[in-house]
Formats: sequence, structure tokens, C-alpha cells
Amino acid sequence: MDTAGQSSTIGTSAVRTKKARPANFEWDTAKNAGSDFNITAAEWNRLTSKVNEFRLYKGISNYTFTRAVQGADFKATYYNDVISIINTMSPTTAIPSSKIAGDSILASDINRIRNSVNSIS
Repeated sequence: MDTAGQSSTIGTSAVRTKKARPANFEWDTAKNAGSDFNITAAEWNRLTSKVNEFRLYKGISNYTFTRAVQGADFKATYYNDVISIINTMSPTTAIPSSKIAGDSILASDINRIRNSVNSIS
């Protein structure tokens, strides 16, 4: 109360700022149809980190991906985990189909993974 006998109430408001959308993902080198291409372990692990950045942006906790290791076999489960997790975030570009051991992974598959993660809004 002030000296004139008036009182007021101070209200409080919670303000939540929107998280900035992560930058788009790009492969270190182009993956072109009809050409051989390589994905390094570091490049694949950078992709999984970017997927987790998008998960945090969407308010979802990190996913523990199996890390790719230089010189070790690349497993279909690594690929399938990434496309499955991207799919949970409702990308506007459809994910590629899953793979089983021995399937070929084409440049179009790899580029669709990139395009799918980059289409998350």
C-alpha cells in the first residue's frame, strides 16, 4: 500500500523463447548417382549428432546412436536407426526405405537422408 492508501498486485508471466532451428546438414563430399562414394565414420557420426540437434530443437531427448568407427564394418542397423529416428520428427521429405545386411545403399538413399533431416521444421 502506498501513502495514498492504494495498493496493486504485480503479476508475473513466464516467457519461453523458441529454440533456433539447427542449420541444415551437408555431406562433406557430394554423393552422386552413378558414382562411387564413401562416407567416413566422422561424417556419419556428424550426421547422427545433427539428428540429435533436431531432436533437442523439437523438445525430444538425445538418442544414443551406435558410433561408426573407421575401419570397422558399417551395419544396416546404423542406417536403420538414423532413418527411424528422423521419421519420428515428421520430416516433410520422406525417409528412404530400411536396409538389411548385404543391401546396397545408393547415393539417392544417402541424399534422401540428408534431405529428410533438412526438411524438419
